Amino acid sequence: MKKTVYLAFALFCVANLSAQITKIYDFQGTATSGREPLGSIITDDVYLYSTTSYGGEYDKGLVFRVKPDGTEHQVLHSFDGSVGELPTTDLLLVGDYLFGTTTLGGVDILGDPSNSGIIYKIKKDGTNFTKLTDFKLSSPINIELVTDGSFIYGASIGGNGDDEGGWGFLFKMDLDGSNYNVFKHFSAEEEGRFPTGKLVLLDSKLYGYTELGGTEGKGVIYSINADGSDFTVLFSNLENGISAMITDGTYLYGYSLYGGTSYPGLIFKIKKDGTEYSIIKELDEEGSDPSGYLTLHNNKLYGQSYVGPGGNGGIYSLNTDGTGFNVIYECVYSSIDIYGERPVGKPIFIGNELYGLMQIGGVYDYGVIYKYSFPAELPQEIEKSDFSIFPNPANDFIQIDNLEVCEFVEVYNIAGQLVYSANLVDESTIKIDVSSFANGSYIVKIKDKYNNLSELDFVKI
Repeated sequence: MKKTVYLAFALFCVANLSAQITKIYDFQGTATSGREPLGSIITDDVYLYSTTSYGGEYDKGLVFRVKPDGTEHQVLHSFDGSVGELPTTDLLLVGDYLFGTTTLGGVDILGDPSNSGIIYKIKKDGTNFTKLTDFKLSSPINIELVTDGSFIYGASIGGNGDDEGGWGFLFKMDLDGSNYNVFKHFSAEEEGRFPTGKLVLLDSKLYGYTELGGTEGKGVIYSINADGSDFTVLFSNLENGISAMITDGTYLYGYSLYGGTSYPGLIFKIKKDGTEYSIIKELDEEGSDPSGYLTLHNNKLYGQSYVGPGGNGGIYSLNTDGTGFNVIYECVYSSIDIYGERPVGKPIFIGNELYGLMQIGGVYDYGVIYKYSFPAELPQEIEKSDFSIFPNPANDFIQIDNLEVCEFVEVYNIAGQLVYSANLVDESTIKIDVSSFANGSYIVKIKDKYNNLSELDFVKI
């Protein structure tokens, strides 16, 4: 009596097997190109926009745009040092205008050059550059902006109007720069000291963090209504060095630069009401020194490391519960490091492609804009499929099932000679006539559309 044997195995299609990194632009360090980007990429679905900290006509930094395919690069504005210098933060897109800040190039209350920067706006085509206000700070500070479409909001460790405690404040202003208003002063230790970074705006409430203060002296996470009412400390027992928070509408996610067992950094999440704070991932050498901001896409977090995993930075992903950590790209130093090193800012998705900035590296070693392409359907791990081949051993035919994601099937004899091949177009099952095959062992090779090659054995009797 013949025995029917089913041969089954699991096929796992991992996205980064067929993903790839490419470079769409090399910064050249010239007046028409710029060098060393430090902010983030933003898009209006036509162009990518950002800044470089140096370069431009006066080598004081610039604002640029470029198409996602790397064409039509254009310098929109070169800072001259007298009205802005050293743009290092993210641009903000509101209608036809880009808003941003510089670290230097402002004036103090007497109108003399100061050691701090400005808030500016400029049209997307590079026209109508306008300084909105000066930051009257005693030292250069990176100040990020957010908007609700009517007002601009920001956090500062000190400066304009800060005469109550000297520990920083929150401000807002109209889009034309008028009605500048400090609506929250930090003047008590338990409220935190030195608010910094980009605020998170959600349902008319602002969420932010401070560098110091709170019960442990390591800073707090807080919320406040956009009108300045209802300031609340949400969490106070922080790890050192929070940098950047994002939200999915329920949780806030962020980095701690110096947290973790050996202080390479960590990723945390906390509910917007302050409950359920948890460290979801302690970063080891593969993700050490987190850089920029996390990006949330298809229920996954994407982040960048400035140092790990190989010493020159990298890009990684993980689930929102901290599981599934995966390095998807490692920056490798070489004399022809064309894809760049030291990723900065917040990467963004356009379709299934991740765009971001490398501070240095590339052909000229002044940084690049990179594009990381995932498979078209972007599953990070496709559910396993069980290929079954039966009967096995076989006399007259074999049947193979569960071929929905596959492109071709080939059969080889024990000598390595191809004895059968077929292209697959939406077939889930294939039946192969083996009656003319010589008795012996055979290998079936199956390639899926994600370029994974799998092999099965069967015996002809």
